[in-house]
Amino acid sequence: MAEYRNIYSSNNPIEIDQVKMAFERANIDYKVIGEQALLTGNVELTGITGAYIKVLDSDYIHATKLMKEIGFDTESDSNSQGFSTTTIIGITLLLILVTLLMYCLFS
Repeated sequence: MAEYRNIYSSNNPIEIDQVKMAFERANIDYKVIGEQALLTGNVELTGITGAYIKVLDSDYIHATKLMKEIGFDTESDSNSQGFSTTTIIGITLLLILVTLLMYCLFS
């Protein structure tokens, strides 16, 4: 079974299209997750990360070089700028717990 690896995410459908076009021209196999929700303008369905593109593990190095050539950072380069899904879920649960605690204490 082919393994896919995250390479890029964006809330901007135009950026997603530019990356897809570059990958198609370079014959790089890819998958886009969350594109339909992004195209309808519903970022809430895709979460903060928006749509993201995955490439075959065997194409990752080639795809990373291509991304840099066309001026886009890859997930590994931009990962420090954002939060992972696990981190976002953890923060959300923590906020819910704090809210419940405050409600119990002051009601």
